[in-house]
Parts: sequence; C-alpha cells; structure tokens
Amino acid sequence: MIFSSAGESFSFSKLSLKAIYLLNISITKQSFHTAIVCKPCLEFMKEIFSSVCGKFCALNSGTPFRRVLIQDSTIVKAPKSLFSIYSGVANGTSKACNSRIQVAIDLLTMCIHKFSIDSYSINDFKAACGLNIQSWDLIIRDRGYFTISEFTRIVEANADFISRYYSTSNYFDLNGKKVSILSLLKKKNKLDIWLYLGCYKGLKVRILAMPVPPLVSEKRAREYKKNAKHTPSANVLELLQWDIYITTVDEQKWILKNCFLL
Repeated sequence: MIFSSAGESFSFSKLSLKAIYLLNISITKQSFHTAIVCKPCLEFMKEIFSSVCGKFCALNSGTPFRRVLIQDSTIVKAPKSLFSIYSGVANGTSKACNSRIQVAIDLLTMCIHKFSIDSYSINDFKAACGLNIQSWDLIIRDRGYFTISEFTRIVEANADFISRYYSTSNYFDLNGKKVSILSLLKKKNKLDIWLYLGCYKGLKVRILAMPVPPLVSEKRAREYKKNAKHTPSANVLELLQWDIYITTVDEQKWILKNCFLL
C-alpha cells in the first residue's frame, strides 16, 4: 500500500512520509533502505518476478520460434539540464525534460536483447525499425509500433508478429471487399479470420478477437475517455469490448489460446 501510493517519483523519504500519513507510524528513510536491501526482501522480490515470468514457461515446450521478443517503452523524467539531449515538452514559460527507455526481452530465455535511452521525440513508431529481427522470431508489440512497413520488414525476415489491433487501418477480405471488424464482431462475437491489411493483395494477416468481461470493457472506456485528446467515436468505444490482435502466426505454428495468454 505504501509503495503503490508513493507514485511515479519514488524515494525513501517519500515512503517515510507516507508511512506516517497512512499508518500513523514513524519509519525513517534509513530503515526503509535497510529493509528493502536485506536478503529476505530481495528473495521475496525474486519470487514475485519468478511468478510473473512463470506463465511463459509453457512457451518453451510448445513454440516453434527461436526467440519470442516482447518490446515496449516507458517515459522517464530527466533533469532540465539535459533538455538539449533528450528534449521533452516546453512552452513559453516552462519546460520538462523527458527520455524514453526502449526494452525488448526474449520471453523464452528472459534475456534483454534491446535496451536504449532515447530522446523523447523518438516514439515507438520511430523506434520500431531499430530492433534486430532474425529468422523464426516472434515479435510482440502494442499498437504504438503499428506500421505496415514494419510488419513487412518482419515478414521479409522470415519472422512473425503479434500486434494490438489499430482501429483506423483498412482491412479487405480475400475477394477484395473492404471489411468492418466491428460489424463482424457484432455478428460472431469472436474472430479468427485471415484478411489483407492496408489494401487488397497487401500484407495478409490473421485477426484474432475474444470478448472481455463487462467490467473490463467499462474500465477501458473510462480510461480511454479520460486520456483521449478528442472525444472518441462510438465505434472506438464499442471495440473496447474485445481483445483484438493481428498476427501472421498461422494455425499450425501456434494455437489460438497462446496469443491471448501473452
């Protein structure tokens, strides 16, 4: 409880103040440090990490892939003195320096294959092409990395990908007819279908969709409205009722449930 309330800006001093505020007890910052670096606490953190990673153990026995790379990024505040290096957000009266940390981990070995601290201006879209891709890789990313050119690069390297669905993209059936994913989901509720992405005879991808519980979709809608720069359309909000992925992994390589496990 104390750790979760400390927020993004973590410090032992802040933990000490939160202990007084939440629990009405006095714990010095030195005591927090001593407790956190002690062997029992470190072992406890290892157990948590092992538990989180444990669900991926089954991948080793069932996957045909040599590497299963999952890539994501986070934004970290940096001192204003580094603004010329990392950039950030600035207006006429103030500025904030931010950097982006990119990480790609192989879920089969839990080894880090990419780690970089980049300028704030290098977003996921721009960073996508910086990942070294090998034959028989599986690349897992969210929609921030979604570009047809990047998907094509992966396929041309004899690798596969799984990506979050991007609602503004165009999809066509195998006969060349433009398809509405939402219309298909309203009829079938679940999807496992091959379509062309971008244009007819373009990149052939597999669309996978499963409904989520109402509480999950309602929470998604609240968060989406809160963070959206513009009022989201009714169709976009309705699509939040499903987990939707696009992939090039065929039915013989991997079964459907593995995609949703990830």
